[in-house]
Amino acid sequence: MRTVHEGDAFSVKRDDLLQIVVVCRRAGRLEVDELGPAFLAFTTALRDVNRGDWGLLVDMRDAPMRNDEVYERTMGHELARLMTGFRRRAVLVKTAIGALQSNRASRAVWGEDPDTAPTIFRDEEEALLHLNG
Repeated sequence: MRTVHEGDAFSVKRDDLLQIVVVCRRAGRLEVDELGPAFLAFTTALRDVNRGDWGLLVDMRDAPMRNDEVYERTMGHELARLMTGFRRRAVLVKTAIGALQSNRASRAVWGEDPDTAPTIFRDEEEALLHLNG
């Protein structure tokens, strides 16, 4: 995998052979008004990715826990824009609480449709296997 973006909030790697993009959320706290610019900073690095042929892994294990409504809604909107069009989508979290929170947020954005919603994982190897499946 090669790094295509290093920022304060996110790093992005891509594996051209496996056609997988990995977006890693860094540990620093982001405010609501910083989310849009943080996502924009790295999505330009993915312009040449034909999303229909690629898998996307969003690694949220280092993200600080937040559950305020405005932040969750804004983060959900940004994640939905990021994930749109990828062949397969996965979110990687550290804890069971993180998985519950991610599943709840996912349902709020995508509903119950398994073809559009990302799959939530706590194991990186399982997430990567899902993206290659």
